[in-house]
Amino acid sequence: MHIASKELSPLHIEVDLTIEPSDYKADFEKSIKEMKNTAQMKGFRKGTVPQHIIMKFYGKEKIYSTIQDKIQKGIQSFFEEQNISPLADLLPLHDEDQEKITTDTSKTYHFKFELGQKPKVNVKGISSTDSYTQYKVQVAESKVDEAITNLLKRQGSNEEVDDKAIPGDLVYVDAKEMVEGEIKENGIQKIIILSFDDIIDASLQETLQQSKKGDTISFDIYKSEDKPREFINKHLLGQEDDEEHGPMFQGPIVKVMRLTPATMNEEFIKKLEHPQISDEDSLREDIRKQFSQMNDKDAVDILNTEIYFTINRDTEVPLPEEFLRKAINFQQTKSETPITDDDFKSYVRALKWELIRNELMVKYDIKVTREEIKLEFIKKIYGYFGGSQQLGYDFMDNMAENLMKDKKQVEQTADELIGNKLFGKIREDITIIEEPISEEAFSEKAKEISEKIKELNG
Repeated sequence: MHIASKELSPLHIEVDLTIEPSDYKADFEKSIKEMKNTAQMKGFRKGTVPQHIIMKFYGKEKIYSTIQDKIQKGIQSFFEEQNISPLADLLPLHDEDQEKITTDTSKTYHFKFELGQKPKVNVKGISSTDSYTQYKVQVAESKVDEAITNLLKRQGSNEEVDDKAIPGDLVYVDAKEMVEGEIKENGIQKIIILSFDDIIDASLQETLQQSKKGDTISFDIYKSEDKPREFINKHLLGQEDDEEHGPMFQGPIVKVMRLTPATMNEEFIKKLEHPQISDEDSLREDIRKQFSQMNDKDAVDILNTEIYFTINRDTEVPLPEEFLRKAINFQQTKSETPITDDDFKSYVRALKWELIRNELMVKYDIKVTREEIKLEFIKKIYGYFGGSQQLGYDFMDNMAENLMKDKKQVEQTADELIGNKLFGKIREDITIIEEPISEEAFSEKAKEISEKIKELNG
């Protein structure tokens, strides 16, 4: 066997492989002999099938598999000798010889391939001299106030009032369907609950603010909430989507319900059942801590993204783009058009990061085990059910095992874990400068990052 190569361009090689009879004849004849000894065909005892019949039925298959085996071993040997790491599958230049493979063991075969090599990657942007900003978001006291107000509302009670409606109220209307300004005969009639804060018709809100129990109002049902028509038909009117009815309804207000928030006192604090909260000050501190933890997580995400941008920008990853474009188009079916320039740019960008990531995974010895993936599933299940302690280990374990059968979910979760581990290691090797920032300014930074990601993705 003889293998010759020539460089077409950097990292782009043409490989010329010659297989002579001496390379494959003995193996081919051996495979035919083994087949003859084991073949069972009607009319012959085992091991007595004539060789010409074996050749007729199995010869083409055996010679083809023998030649393919020689190609694979020859190419693998070539890779090892030349210290080549292929970037993608070999791209055959001609397939005429494969079509002409015969059982004639005196024939010499020639195969040509194009090959793309993996580049050497020297990752930049990860050292103690590389500094990055990690924002420390200052929690606004107004946000803590808002959280406490909402908490008091959740612990409050709804009470019927005789007053005119105000924001936050629920208004119950004994509504009847109307048509052309009149009550529709045999039309829809039901109690409809209008949530003042959800109404999208300002004039209806104004009407409610001037009305109380017993007053009759008219309104457009489809302006009572910012929801699709199908949703309102089903959930407010209890009707099927295809049933005909008008938008206007009229009827008396039968009840106005108002939320009375709980009072910040000792009884309210006790109902929270939190061992670290004993008064309003400790409640505020706990809320502030929760917001801070969420902000810190978002800040790490932004830091990781900035690290990603910097590594991509500063790390040179030369690629044999002509070969890659040929290889992609070769894999396309005849009915598919060649890859577009934009799609090819996206492919090259993704491949560049994949090579960088693989280099870093080796450097930091990043691995993800089955147990880690399963534990991550259990955490997600726990979060999905609101952190309930009553689920039980067996329930969560069974759900996690079911998720482990979903290859796509497993791969996605493994990628997430790899990313977390990888950027965790990177952050240990860089200089991080903490910078205080307001929530408003941090929100703008997040938007900037989002725009950069959109721009990067084309």
